[in-house]
Amino acid sequence: MTNRTFACEVCGEIRRAISPDYDEGIESKNWPKHCDNPMFLLGYRASQAATQIDKEERIKWLKLGGRVIKHPGKKKWRPVLKEEHLKDAYPLN
Repeated sequence: MTNRTFACEVCGEIRRAISPDYDEGIESKNWPKHCDNPMFLLGYRASQAATQIDKEERIKWLKLGGRVIKHPGKKKWRPVLKEEHLKDAYPLN
């Protein structure tokens, strides 16, 4: 069993939780929930990018699709917060 990073699309909260069974889907009772909604599963790159921004920016980022851009340095995955940068971005997972 592994822990994964999840984000709430309503309030922008992020949380680590035990990885649920993906075959059951997001409506299962084991899927992490926040604000009475299933949380959004983040991959490695997206979780690194999500920790660099505050809750309000995270909500906006998730609405844009949660895309990331590679950046030099220790924290190399940065969130895409503007629509004009989406063409250069990597997918969410």
